[in-house]
Amino acid sequence: MLAAAAARLRERRDLVWVDMGGGTGENVDMMSEYLPLKCFKAIYVVDLCHSLCEQAKLKVKAKGWKNVHVVEGDACQFQVPQGEASLITFSYSLSMIPPFHDAVDNAVSQLAPDGLLAMTDFYVSGKYDTPMRQMHWARRFFWRATFDIDNIDIGPERRAYLETKLERIWEINSEGSIPWVREMNSYMYLCIPHTVAALPHPGWWVETVGTVE
Repeated sequence: MLAAAAARLRERRDLVWVDMGGGTGENVDMMSEYLPLKCFKAIYVVDLCHSLCEQAKLKVKAKGWKNVHVVEGDACQFQVPQGEASLITFSYSLSMIPPFHDAVDNAVSQLAPDGLLAMTDFYVSGKYDTPMRQMHWARRFFWRATFDIDNIDIGPERRAYLETKLERIWEINSEGSIPWVREMNSYMYLCIPHTVAALPHPGWWVETVGTVE
């Protein structure tokens, strides 16, 4: 997800990135492998968990990141100080946000006109879904029930709602790499505003929608 987003942003500067549910800030560390962090005017790691935010602050201090800000707050309410964000990410976090409509609405409302929203998470397909997402009913039932024990909802509703708000430009659905768990699916997803998608292809993205078996 981060590599795909970075590939579409590498020619731009003074970017603003908001990592919703960013936890310990690990995504920032990973992003530095794909895009120099100096390309970002500001990076906000937003999370509700106090202990995770404290770990993120320690990482920011240890790494000497001057443009990274850790915010202990709600993804449904966080407001970008600059008014809009060039990149907003949800990395295995939207499935843990019960009021996901509010989280998506808040993110979309603050996405720049030429901004990018990137998301990755575990999932189960809908009963009738696209071929690249479709899963057998037994897998859908088992995995959704299993994650529900920990109050994590991996159903198709979140992605379906997001698609009413933004235009999908890149998608990969694949089986995850959790040890001893071969049948757990995850996805990576990039979206842009509908208004931009309606224009001739801008140079900062190329549509590559596919699946990995």
